[in-house]
Amino acid sequence: MDGTRCQSSSLPGERRIRLLAVDDDETICQLLQQTLEESGDFEVRTCTEGSRALAEALAFRPDVIILDIHMPDKDGTEIAAELREEKTTRAIPIVFLTGIVSAAELGSSGENGSGPLICPKPFDRIKLLKLVRKALAGRR
Repeated sequence: MDGTRCQSSSLPGERRIRLLAVDDDETICQLLQQTLEESGDFEVRTCTEGSRALAEALAFRPDVIILDIHMPDKDGTEIAAELREEKTTRAIPIVFLTGIVSAAELGSSGENGSGPLICPKPFDRIKLLKLVRKALAGRR
């Protein structure tokens, strides 16, 4: 990371889907960035401070956000509420990331229901990509 606690990747060529990943764990941010960029579809910016998430979303203008629910400085649900209050960010779909429930406990929540899209930690690459694409499809 570059010391600012937020990082962006620049990918050459056509416009990629802009994704903002917010998680207080730097390793998780790096894994998310690597996983999503390897698909070839995403330009990823990461942020490890929940208190900076809204500012990053306003600056980066992501198409989708992956948001950790539990962070020490600001809870993911608070961040989601702030995003929904802001005119320029209210329509950005969010995929919540959490270590509180296991994949088995979560079942298919978010995958075929009408509730929030939730991905358990540790995340499965294929399921994460599926949830992100579902979030994007719901936006169109």
